[in-house]
Amino acid sequence: VIFNALLFGLATLATAFARNFGELIVIRAIAGVGLGVANITAYALCAEYAPKRLGATSVAVASTGYIVGGIIGGFLAAALIPIYGWRIVFYMGGGIGIALGALVWLALPESMQFLALHQRQSTPSQATFEN
Repeated sequence: VIFNALLFGLATLATAFARNFGELIVIRAIAGVGLGVANITAYALCAEYAPKRLGATSVAVASTGYIVGGIIGGFLAAALIPIYGWRIVFYMGGGIGIALGALVWLALPESMQFLALHQRQSTPSQATFEN
C-alpha cells in the first residue's frame, strides 16, 4: 500500500512535467498501476482488519470513498484549472498521494497474517534464549 501510494503520488506529480504525449502516456500508466494496486491492497486490508461480519461492508465503504474522491476531484479540477492551469491538478494529486503514502507509512499497522507468521518464526529462537 505504501509503495504504491508513493508510486502513484510521484508519477502523478511527474505528469505535470511531461514534455510530450509519449512521456505523458508512460507516466500516467505508471500512476495507474500504483493507484490500482494500492486500491486492491487497501480493500484487502479493510476486509482483513474489519470484524468478520463487517468485512464486506468495510470494502464497500472503501470503494465508495474512492468513487466519491473522484467526484470531488473532478469538481476541484473544474474550479482550479481556469485559474491555475491544467498542471495544478497533477501538483495537488501528486502531493496528496505522497502525503497519504507517508501517513499510511506512519499509521498503518502490519497485516495480521504477517504478524502471525513473524510470531511463529520468532518463537523457536525466543525459546532458545529462555532455556
